[in-house]
Amino acid sequence: MDGGFTKYFYIALMFIVAFIAMYNHITSAIGFGLVFAVQALYTLFFLFDVLKDYARGFKSLTLTFPKNPLVENNSVSIPLYWVICPGLILQFAASLFTVLSTDFLHKKYNSIRLSRNATWNLDLYKWMFILATFALMVLTYSYMCDFRDTISSVKFSGSYKSLLIAMFFMSIILPVINVINAHSLSKILVTTTDG
Repeated sequence: MDGGFTKYFYIALMFIVAFIAMYNHITSAIGFGLVFAVQALYTLFFLFDVLKDYARGFKSLTLTFPKNPLVENNSVSIPLYWVICPGLILQFAASLFTVLSTDFLHKKYNSIRLSRNATWNLDLYKWMFILATFALMVLTYSYMCDFRDTISSVKFSGSYKSLLIAMFFMSIILPVINVINAHSLSKILVTTTDG
């Protein structure tokens, strides 16, 4: 997979443009639509790359623990795609909920009008979406570029392994919180159309 990360680099550039548009109050509705479109591309490209990759099981983060008489194996290997794929799918679902909500509000009020709590939730969603996207991009880079030939994560430096572990946890926790937050924001549609 030489040059396999190049398309993800361009996706990262598109994310930057979408995030800038999302934070501008004039182009925020367009920004959320761009985030959804770029997230859809990112999800599809990575899922196809994982399906084409026959060595995906070997691309794993190996954590080694001190020997213990109670445990036979002193290492745990977690394949990267086990974390990246669910994270991407959850980010896609969160962006879908958010684009539907913001599009509805933009069509109804010609801007995104929210209560103070909902505005705080939307701002929190934006920051967590950016952090989760960054974590997923770092893991995607590691998946596409770090595992060449027979190199495993055992040979990674301790600081790089720590960075990957931090990105693992961010990629697990933040997309779940994003979906919950985006779902609560999408309830605005129900409360706005009820009365």
